[in-house]
Amino acid sequence: MVVKGNDISNSASAINAESRLMIKGISCPHCDEFFSDAAADWLDGYSEGRRDTLAEFDAQERDGLIRIRCELCEERSWINFFSKTAIRSR
Repeated sequence: MVVKGNDISNSASAINAESRLMIKGISCPHCDEFFSDAAADWLDGYSEGRRDTLAEFDAQERDGLIRIRCELCEERSWINFFSKTAIRSR
């Protein structure tokens, strides 16, 4: 990724695009199909709600696993952004 100058919006956009590509390169541990754009959208919505809840209760959390739902089998898993893997949540 190349960021020119201090264009934060450009770098945030590039990071978001790279994250979505990474998510779509991980297979669901339940059905073995790759996660889709819809799964990435679901993860974005889940993350937004989680951030709002934490802010409402003046709480913090550290980086770690994040929830995702497979569009095909509708099962939920945990994504590890650091190892680029998914594990079953149930």
